Amino acid sequence: MPKRIGETWEHYCKMEKSQMGVGKNEPCNWCGEEEPEPKYKGRFWMYPAKKFGTWEESQEYYRQLDENNS
Repeated sequence: MPKRIGETWEHYCKMEKSQMGVGKNEPCNWCGEEEPEPKYKGRFWMYPAKKFGTWEESQEYYRQLDENNS
């Protein structure tokens, strides 16, 4: 299946000495650099909900989870 436009990430490749477009979730073919992880400033990962939330949302989520498991 061909890749659609927009499903790439870009970085400066030191081996090719140019800006490279690389397929989403794939390393660069030349230097092996991988796509950087997104940073969610002020957001907390809630597991097992598998979503990000604010500090207040995460505290409430874990409080309810604890109540349901006790």
